Amino acid sequence: MALPRLLDDDSIDAAIEAAQTTSHGTGAGAEEESASAPEWRFVRHLNSAVDPLVDALQNTEGRLMWGIRDLDLMMRGVGNGDLCFVTGRAHSGKTQLVMQAICNNAHGRFILFTPDEMAELVLMKLAAIMRGLNPEHVEQAIKAGDSDMIELLRTVAADDFPNLVVIDDGLDFNDMRKAVMECEAYWEAPTQGIFIDYLELIPGDADHDGVTWKVQELKRFAKGTKRPVICLHQGKRGERGQAKGMDGMRYGGENEATYVVEVFRKCQDETLDAYEREAEQNSITVGVVKNKRPPSKTGYVDLHIASETGAIRPMQEGDRFVRIDDGAGPTASRAEHNAAALQALKDEVAASQPAEVPDRPMF
Repeated sequence: MALPRLLDDDSIDAAIEAAQTTSHGTGAGAEEESASAPEWRFVRHLNSAVDPLVDALQNTEGRLMWGIRDLDLMMRGVGNGDLCFVTGRAHSGKTQLVMQAICNNAHGRFILFTPDEMAELVLMKLAAIMRGLNPEHVEQAIKAGDSDMIELLRTVAADDFPNLVVIDDGLDFNDMRKAVMECEAYWEAPTQGIFIDYLELIPGDADHDGVTWKVQELKRFAKGTKRPVICLHQGKRGERGQAKGMDGMRYGGENEATYVVEVFRKCQDETLDAYEREAEQNSITVGVVKNKRPPSKTGYVDLHIASETGAIRPMQEGDRFVRIDDGAGPTASRAEHNAAALQALKDEVAASQPAEVPDRPMF
């Protein structure tokens, strides 16, 4: 039996070249093979994040701003795909804060999902803020058939908020996605902000497991639509009028949130005395308690809320007051009241002292 003949150098080079040609292909065949290669589904190089980051930082118009200076300085707006929870106890001012943000961006292309309130009530609140109206007076005027007030409401709806869509049906997440697509087709432009009032009223269970599922679905909803999402979320039961932090949301949600904004009213804090609560009647406290956007600024700010219209603005000197029923005037600053109360106490103490006894010998 003959032994196999060893290959010379030329034969080895030819075999290697033939193998490479078979493996990688050349000419039209190689191009066809490359065109049919599968697209990567999960592989995403970090370079692909550079352009979106630059666009987000340079294009501030692409972020939903609150229109409230202190909040915007800390958060610098809610960006596309971000999820912001607004949390607090019932009747703490969560909805009013959202209404003010809509008014501060009146011509924005916004969607308000509000199974908690009918569209008519939303219009009433927005009109009160935008036009400085007392809702009670508006209701009385409409009942009396005031044509001017009715026309004013039509003007508010058509001119002040031409791009606002209010959906007061209880939609699930699939229908909410369809609603976003429908609105964007109607506007022929992307949605600039999605508001949800509130999380627990989205169809599904409202217990711990149900709310946890809704939070996770809402996170996917925000990232899937690539739009700013602000959602109201009920706070835990406990003392009213006090800060709870980002752990204050009932059944959680802080892990999925990009931002958590807390709202409470100090006038509801029963640990304060009557004068302190009275001084806070026109204040609302708003805090950024979670902020994932570097440098992750957080903090609380006291704002003024108008008792008649519900409008929210920065606090000004003299906004805090107490009522005095001593005939000196309807209101006074807290400092003036405290000074007057202290002087009255001194006068009362002095009046209760016994008269001075003359110094004379006892015997």
